[in-house]
Amino acid sequence: MNVIFLDIDGVLNTPETPTRTRDGRFLGLDPVLVARFCELLARTDARVVLSSTWRGVLELYDIVAAAVPVMDVTPYFPGEMRGTEIASWLGSHPDVERYAIIDDDRDMLPSQIAFFTDYSEGLTDGIVEQICAHFERGTR
Repeated sequence: MNVIFLDIDGVLNTPETPTRTRDGRFLGLDPVLVARFCELLARTDARVVLSSTWRGVLELYDIVAAAVPVMDVTPYFPGEMRGTEIASWLGSHPDVERYAIIDDDRDMLPSQIAFFTDYSEGLTDGIVEQICAHFERGTR
């Protein structure tokens, strides 16, 4: 099984994203970036594990789940790096053959395979191509 650990802010939205949540407090999802991510899923046959802080807010989780097929979420360990949460999830799922992390924050473990976005751009075509190449190489 291929897995993508997905952050939201700075990946599927940017400061330029016009949509907001219903209460107007948070950025919504950018439809262009969501479409690009869905193309990535189709090309890699990957499943989505939400690693974003959006996983802990029901309204935000529902927004993501309505746009992309979320299989699971990483555990939350207060005060720990996101990479530690991802490592814990991977340790509980030995059936993962390959994975990639997409995030705009670099709080990952040195051994993890992460693709970092720029908060002002989000998920670019170039990063999509890098991730597709990673999955094609077959490295975990």
